[in-house]
Amino acid sequence: MKRTILLLTVCILGIGALAQENANSNYLFDTFQRGTVYYKDGRQFVVDLNYNPIIKKFLFIDVSYNNSIKEFGEPELVTLIKTGDRTFLHDKNKIREVLQIEPPLLVQYNAIVKDKGRKAGYGGYSTTSAIESYAGIHSGGVYHEFAKQDRYSLSRLSKIYYIEYNKKKKCFATAKEFLKIFPEHKASLQKHIEDNQTNFNSIEQVIQLYNYAVSLK
Repeated sequence: MKRTILLLTVCILGIGALAQENANSNYLFDTFQRGTVYYKDGRQFVVDLNYNPIIKKFLFIDVSYNNSIKEFGEPELVTLIKTGDRTFLHDKNKIREVLQIEPPLLVQYNAIVKDKGRKAGYGGYSTTSAIESYAGIHSGGVYHEFAKQDRYSLSRLSKIYYIEYNKKKKCFATAKEFLKIFPEHKASLQKHIEDNQTNFNSIEQVIQLYNYAVSLK
C-alpha cells in the first residue's frame, strides 16, 4: 500500500473558511498556498499548505478527507518545502526560509503570542481563569499540543537571521548582535544602520544591510 503523509488531523475546516485566512490569522501566509513537499527518500507531494509559527509546523489541506488541516507525517524525512518563489529548509523542528543563496541568508520565524485565556461565558475568554491543560496526541514518541494554537493567537512575528561568515555559522536578530559578527567594520556598519534607520524586522532592509557588510570584506 502506498505510504501516506497524512498523519494527524488538527481540525476540520471547509474551503470557504480557508479562503478567509488573513494577516491576522495564526499563519505566515494570508491564505493556504499550493506548494511542494520534498522528502529525503525522493517522494514529493503537491498540496495547499501554510506555516503556523505558534506550533512551528507546516500544515496542509487534505482534500480527500473533508478538507481537514493536517500536519505532515514523518516530518524527520522532510527536507524542503517550496511554495511560489519561496523555499523553506526543513530540519527537524527548525524551519527556515532561504532569503538568498549567495551570500547565504536564511530567516526563522518565531511567534510572539498573546494568551486568549480560558473560555468564559458568551463565547469570550478570560485570562484570569485557571490555566487549563492542553489536549494532544502521542505519535512516534512525540506529544503534539494541538490545543496550543486554539488557546493562543499570533500577536506578531520575530525573526532570527542565519548567515555563514568566515566559514562559521552565525545568527542575529538585533543591530547589536549583527555588529558583533563584523567587528572589523563596526563603525561603518553602525553608521549605515543609523543613516538608513535599519529595521531588523524588515527582511528587505536586513538583506540590503547584510550584502553591504559582505561587500566590505
